[in-house]
Amino acid sequence: MRLFKIIVTACFLVMTGNAFAQQMALTGNRNSFAPDEQFAIEYSGAQKGDCILLYHNVSLLPLKQRGMVTEETGAFNPVGLQPGDYKAVLVGADGVGKMQIFFSVGNYNLPAGKRIVVISDPHVMAPELVENPSNAVYQRVMSQDRKLMPYSYELFSACLDSVRALKPDLLLIVGDMTKDGERASNELVSMCLQQLADEGIPSLVIPGNHDMENIGAIRFTTDSYQKAETIGEEEFEAIYQNFGWGVASERDPFSLTYACDLFSGVRFIGIDDCMTPSRGYTRVGDAEYGKVNPNTIDWVLSQADRAKEEGKVVIAAIHHQMLNHYVGQERLMASAATEKGDSIARLFADHGIHVVLTGHMHTPNASRIKGWETENVITEISCASTVTYPVQFRILTLSDDLSTLSVDTRYLRSTANLPDVQQAARDKVESTLSKSISDLVPRYMATFNQMLAAFASEPAFAAVIDDVPQDPEELSAIMEMAFSETMKKVLFTLSEGNEQLKDAQENIFSQLKNDCALACELMFDQQTPDTRAFLAMSMYYYMLENGETLLKSMLSDTSYMGTDLADQTDDLYLKVSLRDNGAGIISTSVDEGSAPCEVYGINGIRLGSDVRRLPHGIYIIRQGAKTHKVIL
Repeated sequence: MRLFKIIVTACFLVMTGNAFAQQMALTGNRNSFAPDEQFAIEYSGAQKGDCILLYHNVSLLPLKQRGMVTEETGAFNPVGLQPGDYKAVLVGADGVGKMQIFFSVGNYNLPAGKRIVVISDPHVMAPELVENPSNAVYQRVMSQDRKLMPYSYELFSACLDSVRALKPDLLLIVGDMTKDGERASNELVSMCLQQLADEGIPSLVIPGNHDMENIGAIRFTTDSYQKAETIGEEEFEAIYQNFGWGVASERDPFSLTYACDLFSGVRFIGIDDCMTPSRGYTRVGDAEYGKVNPNTIDWVLSQADRAKEEGKVVIAAIHHQMLNHYVGQERLMASAATEKGDSIARLFADHGIHVVLTGHMHTPNASRIKGWETENVITEISCASTVTYPVQFRILTLSDDLSTLSVDTRYLRSTANLPDVQQAARDKVESTLSKSISDLVPRYMATFNQMLAAFASEPAFAAVIDDVPQDPEELSAIMEMAFSETMKKVLFTLSEGNEQLKDAQENIFSQLKNDCALACELMFDQQTPDTRAFLAMSMYYYMLENGETLLKSMLSDTSYMGTDLADQTDDLYLKVSLRDNGAGIISTSVDEGSAPCEVYGINGIRLGSDVRRLPHGIYIIRQGAKTHKVIL
């Protein structure tokens, strides 16, 4: 394999009383490489103790892989870099960057087989919904949204252009096609997909929580706003009739869930987990959450069983995530996963569903979990949004023998009005960080007060706690000043995926300790330095006690950390097996042994200890140390 070199020549003119004169030159054949090519970063004029850090795309944290400098002149050979743009920075022992260069690693070659492009959460806002972009109300609403909403249609169109260039066998959109379920936006998306179909590329869609009966649907007038026309379930089905609910599909009678054959030997099940007012979910905030009707679960399992009998593999999709991708996700972001999602996913695995595609959280995650009573594994492939950092789409390739599914991730780089999409998307999220903190402080005020109560139990510090502001706005300002940089790093690292490749844990925990010191300095400015130092350490250790596992799980990309289900999977480039690892997934009777019997519905709800009076269906039975499923 040829060795290509990036030669970094650094000239330091060290003269007493004069400034450093530094130069850096990039030479060699080129500054872009294939994923498997070897290359070297050569340097001179460096000092022992310096190191070369690598940053992927616009990440705030470097990769763990780094080049340590032991001589003034030398070379660093990065290995196994995944596709993307890179920045290499020569950093001194004091942590200050001395120079930097840029290079890129190209995309992997796609394997042979049937190809599916997956897009999630495009949140298209039809241009006709904005009469005057200078409208102050419109400007304010857009400034508070972490999404690149003014460019949503442009970004969606750019993604479709990428689809055209790839010429896949299918485009799949896993929900949240629109900003807030506006009829105009849904009709625009449908029109774009029909144009794609006319060019020979079919599409399938499933509904997301933003697509129907959404109270946020508005039209921006010349100087104000008004409610925009939205759509219900029947209208949604009619608008997307050609993209999932046609004559070749089978429809679940309890929801918009449907099933159809994608290709010979491949069954697709698109699952509807929307919580809409017409389905009885009328509380404020219900629409953000996902829940699958128990009858729909039965229907999905029967479809999977029939597909297996027919020798077909199954690909499923649902809008909300099913698995918890880090410990504590259900507390920190309760609306991320559909209700009882991991329990349902384990049922899917037992019934031969080995892959489920999801969206909603706008992050590229991949996690695996085993079935309840088989060694079958289901892999959740969660897709990023096209309007939120890091603006990606997925390419899935089915092997010709249908045994594996290869997953590739591509970034949208530029559009007509966004020459650097990645930077613009990251900047947009960063600009809304203040609002995110302001939203979090009231939500966690009770937890914060609990921490203060623990401090106040020490008599010497009881009066000190009175210095803490109880006004949420004042407290938010302090939290933003103290913790915003750490929050940015955590948020962007989580959004980028493959957290385990970055030098995240040591960086974040070290910075968190400094953040606590700054927060206590701002809150307890009337106290002595020793008192503030004690309170800062107390705050830090309290945070570790309540959040260390969460952060370690998140920053190491380990789902279900600390359990026998713990998993760390490449979020961006992976291969999934579509074949069973075990056999025999369903019992047809309950063991009549002496162990007590506990009966659960497949949604995880305990139903009692006797199966004899239950209606026909599938149930989870626990007897002693054994867990199995029965059909009644």
